[in-house]
This record gives sequence, C-alpha cells and structure tokens, in this order.
Amino acid sequence: MKKLILHHMADSTYIGMVTILDYEISLKKSLVEISFPPEESKRKIIVDLALKCGVNQYRFVVFDISAAGKVMWNTSEYIVPNNDIVNVANMYLKENKEIVLNSMLPTIKKKEILNV
Repeated sequence: MKKLILHHMADSTYIGMVTILDYEISLKKSLVEISFPPEESKRKIIVDLALKCGVNQYRFVVFDISAAGKVMWNTSEYIVPNNDIVNVANMYLKENKEIVLNSMLPTIKKKEILNV
C-alpha cells in the first residue's frame, strides 16, 4: 500500500501537496524522505491529513521547505485553503477510493470526499 502521494502544483505559494494515505505511520516518518529541488523559489508544501486527522480544521497543514529542500518541522501551520485546493485534494483521494472507503472516516465524510 502506498503511504503518501506527492503532487506538484502550479501555484504561486506552494511547491505541491502531499496526501497522506496511511493513518498509522507518523507524519514525520511519512515525509522525512521527501526532498525538493534546492533552486525551487516556492518554499511551502501543503499536507492533506484527511485520512489521518479527519475532514476538519486539522485536515491541511503547511510546512516551509529549507534551502536544502527538506521539510522544516518547526514551521507547521494549519490552514483553511480555498475551494480549488480542497477540490484538488479530494480529486487525489478519489483516485484512491478503496483507501478512503476503508479509512476511519465517518461514512458521511467519505461520501463528501468521493461525491457518492
């Protein structure tokens, strides 16, 4: 089973989005091996924690990316993104429908994400 999915974004602020698919593994363990090009001018990454924390105010967290291209753990900030970002995040989760259906999310939240 995939632990996460990294999606690059065409956004002025964010390098991309990471969707966490495995709710059992720690966030730090999930992201420690990811690195980004040092020359990248956008220095933030959005992490979608829907399957780990639920569809609530803790779903999306943003981290800064260091000059070396690594996630800076002490920079986390929960955000409420715009609808476009939420729709993109839901689209990535729909691509992993079986994982969503077997997740700990309440049925109503699963349907909300999958538009069932």
